Amino acid sequence: MNATTQRQLTPWLIGALVLSGALLLAVLLGLGRGVHWDAPRPLAALPPAHAGSALPPARPLTAFAPVWQQPLFSADRLPSASPTAAAVSLGELELTGVILTPDLHLALLHDKNGDRPLRVTEGATLPDSGWRLVELKARSAVFASANGRTELTLPVTAPAALSTAARPSGGTPAAAGAPAPASAQAPTAMVVPVPAPTPPPTTAADEAAAQQRARLEALKAAVQRRRVAAQNQVPPAPESSSRDH
Repeated sequence: MNATTQRQLTPWLIGALVLSGALLLAVLLGLGRGVHWDAPRPLAALPPAHAGSALPPARPLTAFAPVWQQPLFSADRLPSASPTAAAVSLGELELTGVILTPDLHLALLHDKNGDRPLRVTEGATLPDSGWRLVELKARSAVFASANGRTELTLPVTAPAALSTAARPSGGTPAAAGAPAPASAQAPTAMVVPVPAPTPPPTTAADEAAAQQRARLEALKAAVQRRRVAAQNQVPPAPESSSRDH
């Protein structure tokens, strides 16, 4: 840039500096600090509360009949037949348990015909049957219907070991009041052998560490033997020689 060009740019630079100073002074004096709000616009009136749109009438339930008559996720588009509980006959029932608590009286039954368990509370009726549980005892349940009353009892099963233990070795029945043999009075204890614990499997790192420890022990023993041998060894006496001068 020569001197002529500098003289031509000097007025422009001075003008820009003056304009920037004037703008800075105007900002310091408070230019642009004023806030002007628009005039508030009138709000539209709200509609009256009673002028809401009426809801459409509800469709009848029969209009949705194809939903269960032709189910979409069925291969043949036919409704699946719901299984109905078979009628229960009291002659096919067997009493398997009785629960008597202050708050619950429950009879546990087994339907031999359908091979399924049943639970009936006192005062309830069997499904698809006219039999009602009217009384529940410790080992029996009483059912009543229009035809009468029937009592089901718990089956009594005695172990064969107890029946044979009550008899002496001769085969004759034991007399009343006779003490039972020792084998029948005290139960025998069953000893179950406990297998010895299996040592944990060793890895290659464990084997290397064991070999390293063995080598160190052997080295220490060799050093100790050398020290003992050096202490026990007596050094020879020095030989004295006389020289004639």
